[in-house]
Amino acid sequence: MLEVMFLHFKSSDVIRWGLESPAGVAIDWIHDTIFWTDSGTRRVEVASLDGRMRVIIASSDVDKPRDIAAHPGETVVFWTDWGMYKIQLCDECSYKTSNR
Repeated sequence: MLEVMFLHFKSSDVIRWGLESPAGVAIDWIHDTIFWTDSGTRRVEVASLDGRMRVIIASSDVDKPRDIAAHPGETVVFWTDWGMYKIQLCDECSYKTSNR
C-alpha cells in the first residue's frame, strides 16, 4: 500500500492493489502526482495524489526498478534499474495523468 501524509497530518491511502515490492517513491508537487517503482511487477507507475488516473509508464525493458526522481519543471522522470545496471529516463510520458 502507498500512503500519502498531507501537511495537516492526515494520511490517505493512495494505491491499495496491484503492488508486489514497491520501492522508490517520488512526488510531483506541481502536477499533484505520485510516481513509484515496483521490482515485483517490473513496472514504473504514476497516479494522481488521490489515487485516480493510474498509468503504467514503463514495463518493457524494466528488470528491477528501484529508486525514482521526478523533475516537475522539466516534466522528466528518472529511475534506477538494479537488474540492468542503468538509469532510465522518461520525458513527458508520465504527465498524461495531469489535467492541464
